Formats: sequence, C-alpha cells, structure tokens
Amino acid sequence: MKRSRAMTSAVATLAGLALAAVGTTGASAAPTEWQTFRDPPYTEDLDDFCDVPGLTVHLEGGSEGRERFTPHGVDGLLHLQVQAQDTEVYTNRANGKSVTWVTERQGQELHVTDNGDGTLTYVVNNTGNGVLYAEDGTILARQAGLFRYQIVYDYAGTLTDRSDDIKIGRPVILKQTGRQDDLCAAMVPAIS
Repeated sequence: MKRSRAMTSAVATLAGLALAAVGTTGASAAPTEWQTFRDPPYTEDLDDFCDVPGLTVHLEGGSEGRERFTPHGVDGLLHLQVQAQDTEVYTNRANGKSVTWVTERQGQELHVTDNGDGTLTYVVNNTGNGVLYAEDGTILARQAGLFRYQIVYDYAGTLTDRSDDIKIGRPVILKQTGRQDDLCAAMVPAIS
C-alpha cells in the first residue's frame, strides 16, 4: 500500500500525535492541566490511492480531544499525553462514494533523545481503536491495539517550546500489536 500522508494519517491516528519523553530521569515538575483542542480541518486529494492507478480520492479530516504536558529531565523537556478522536472521510472523486475512518486514541511520550543537531527523536506509545464505516454505517474494517513509533522533530532553537517544532520525515513503526485489518482492502471496493 502506498503510504501517502493520508494513509500515514490513518495509521498514525492510532499512534496519535508525536509524543516523547526524556531518556534521563531527572527531576519532574507537575503536569499541566488538561487542555481541550480541536485541530483545524484538513483536505487533500490523493492520486493512485492505495496503489490503484487512476483512483483519485479526496480526503477530509479533523481531530479533537484533550492534552497535557509534563516537564521531565534536567532540560525540562515537555512530555505530551493525548486523548483524542479523529475522523477522516475518503471520497472517490469519480463517483462520489465515500468511507469514514473514526479512531479513539490515547498516547504518551516514552523517550526523547536530543540528537545534538537541533532535532529531537521521540518514542511514542499509543493505544486505541479505529473503525472504518461504509456510507450506510456498515463496519468494513477495524484496527485496535498498541502502536509504538519513533519520529524526529526540528525544535527550531527553542528546546522547551513545542509550538514551533517541525516534523521531519515520517514516523518509523517500532511495535504494533492487536487487530490490524487491511484498510486499503476494505476501502477500495467500498468506494469503487
């Protein structure tokens, strides 16, 4: 399956937002209060969706939930915890048929490594479940379990300010357990 941003999104939905924790065990401060969030909706057209030549799909998605940060280690790096729901609608541009992918996820950063070059590598652990629905509400596929991944961010010169961090590359899957139905195998027939 071709891993476009959208399909990475579907997988990363279980993974959640890039989360990390300091590898050292220095002093910790109290976590911040839980804050609610609603990410701006996003859209994207995906050509040759799921490696099907000529299949163009329009993606619309969004995320909402709550998050909090806890400073860890001698540098006070912030470790994120997230509880969220994500919704993505995939619509075939040629015929208007669509499917909806809905996930519930919880995650936290386990480790963070300062790479010494202005970047941080995060190891993120998440649990959750996702359900793929047809237009009539029929369940087409499910994914549930644990999902651990690694991702790199440029911290833009502000080590403890997460608001300006920029993701570099795609997540690298470290561990995945539980039910993992093939989303493309379920999506393509439903929208064709």
